[in-house]
Amino acid sequence: MGNLSGNEIWEAAGKFFGQGIRASIAEFYEVAERVFEKEGFREEMAGSVPSIFVVDMGAVGDNVLTSSFLRELRSNCPQAYIVLATSPVAYPMMELCPYVNEVLSFALPRFHRGDDPVTGTQEILGFCRERLWKRKFDICLIPVWGSAPTEMRLLAYLSGARRRWSFSDAVNDLYLPEPALLMEEKYLLTDAIVNPPELIHEADRYLYLLEAMGLEVRDKSLEVWLGAADMRRARELLGDFGADGHLVALSTGAGFANRQYPAAQWLEALREIVEEGGRIVIVGGPKEASDGKFLKANLPLGTVLDLTGKTGMRESVAVISLAELFMGNDTGMMHAATACSCPVIVIYREAVDREGVCTGVCSEFRRFEPYRANYIALRPEHALEGCRDAICYGGCMSREAHCIKQVRPEEIVEAFRIMTRQG
Repeated sequence: MGNLSGNEIWEAAGKFFGQGIRASIAEFYEVAERVFEKEGFREEMAGSVPSIFVVDMGAVGDNVLTSSFLRELRSNCPQAYIVLATSPVAYPMMELCPYVNEVLSFALPRFHRGDDPVTGTQEILGFCRERLWKRKFDICLIPVWGSAPTEMRLLAYLSGARRRWSFSDAVNDLYLPEPALLMEEKYLLTDAIVNPPELIHEADRYLYLLEAMGLEVRDKSLEVWLGAADMRRARELLGDFGADGHLVALSTGAGFANRQYPAAQWLEALREIVEEGGRIVIVGGPKEASDGKFLKANLPLGTVLDLTGKTGMRESVAVISLAELFMGNDTGMMHAATACSCPVIVIYREAVDREGVCTGVCSEFRRFEPYRANYIALRPEHALEGCRDAICYGGCMSREAHCIKQVRPEEIVEAFRIMTRQG
């Protein structure tokens, strides 16, 4: 690592964010690049084992969708030393990934959410200095589509990686009329990629980044990585529950309130489903505990097993992997279910008649539908007033359950019948 302390880079970064991102980024780049070059971070090391840094700081679902990306990266680079940096919330899902040498958890500052840019930059710089600079990475990859946040690009740049690949802000130009501002990526990335416009699903876009690098994608299937202890715990919790019917894993949670189908409407559907042999195991964290308690109290004795707040994330996925069917909202658990090859019934907030509005950027359903899976998606036919003409991601402007409430409980029951071949 030479004498690289990061002091010069830190001083430049402070000025960079103190004056506004586009006002002084060129000055920041000039100082930082000079330091990295002096310490040999821009030299190609002939004959050495290649080192690759992957930045994947999304939510749980985003990380599940990069599982094929990581497998195919390893397949193309079998000798490389690969380090993955992920968010604390997604770390349990990535911890056992067999395709990387190290998985690092880092709470990346979020400038657009109010974190102080100067303090945040210091945190990123400290993480790079303590955990990354020793590797002198050849390549950094950010498999984030739709323009990676400044914080991720800054982490990629400050990692010292010689080449830094991600998607260009110009990908939005494929679907939106306003041209992108490319100043930031000009300095922080070395290779900014624009995918073909026909690639809509996020997992396909991630894999295209590898193809743009000249690598081969042979297998697009998703994976989850569970330990023996996770499966053992799941079997212990389930016992013989569901043996007399169809074991259905239900997750009522969602990252946003307007993605969350109301528990009272779930109850209407579940009353009929349990009469037809459904046995409901409810998975989720403490936030879903009130839903679990409510549903169990209002359904027949012995038809519901409430595990909310009683399992870790991987244990919840292990339970899902043992189920005949998964039901829930558009969440990381839904994507984990598809990766387990569990059939899925999923409810979306995005109305069918909103799909033509900025398809590819704002269509939550097309970007994040269950990937290469056996599924039924239930969606409102029409956006409600106030959401019909809005250009917004997900198609629903409300902060609470709104458009999604139009999905009728009887639609869920019919989907259950189809999936269990009773209809």
